[in-house]
Amino acid sequence: MIFPRRLRFRCSYCRTVFARSLSVVRLGPGNRRCRKCGREFADGSIEWPAATGDQKKEYLFPEVFWPYLVIGLAAEATLGLGELPNCHDVFLVAVCGDAIIVVPAIAYWIRCVREIKMSDDRYQRRILADAGYTDHATRSLPK
Repeated sequence: MIFPRRLRFRCSYCRTVFARSLSVVRLGPGNRRCRKCGREFADGSIEWPAATGDQKKEYLFPEVFWPYLVIGLAAEATLGLGELPNCHDVFLVAVCGDAIIVVPAIAYWIRCVREIKMSDDRYQRRILADAGYTDHATRSLPK
């Protein structure tokens, strides 16, 4: 099965890979501490509420995901056309083809929903902390 290549992001000091993503848009506080060299650096991530419409679209529908969908649909159509003499099998081929295409996409979007919720929570805690509110939820924020 063809699956989109995941993009790698590295520590700007020691070049250790610290994240892999399907999208060039990553959610996070904007800085990261390398687990290998211990240095902190800007990682280019953004929080969901601060993202533009285009960034949100790229995050949910990454550019590298489209070839996977097109190739999957083409393979499904080819398999379906090959089953035309046996009309009762066309539906089964279509359902299996859809599952091969849709299941990885649904798994990705479920992960996206979880990460968007965490990003929104981080953003709201940061706003409250910047406004001077302190409670147990904002004390553990990274500086």
